[in-house]
Amino acid sequence: MPAVARRLARAPSAHPAGEGERWMTQAQRTGATHTPWNSTQPASEEAILSRFAAEGLRPYRWSNGPGDRYSVHSHPYHKVIYVVEGSIRFDLRPHGSIEMHAGDRLDLPAGVEHSAVVGPEGVVCLEGHRWDDAVGSRA
Repeated sequence: MPAVARRLARAPSAHPAGEGERWMTQAQRTGATHTPWNSTQPASEEAILSRFAAEGLRPYRWSNGPGDRYSVHSHPYHKVIYVVEGSIRFDLRPHGSIEMHAGDRLDLPAGVEHSAVVGPEGVVCLEGHRWDDAVGSRA
């Protein structure tokens, strides 16, 4: 089992209590991975930007107010999102939900259908894209 999947089974924000195995199976079906913040220091925008830089990604910042929603859609690129502040829930079609909080990372492969609902305090995220597994690309 990949290291990320093992972390998901223990991460309280990754899935409701007692549903780790079911959630892992759902995430594996979509190829999406949720990685909780794994530092002793609180998540900060500076620390998250450093992680993007280490991967050669150039993120942009976006935010939404409490309760804002994104309808079901997909992207032709691999999306990497970190939550800087607040929370957001991503609903993967048809394979379950991922609750994200400050410092959490979501890797969402190209073509995965998803929607999202912003948490009660709003959300600020940093997002970068990878085109190496883009829909229609020739790897």
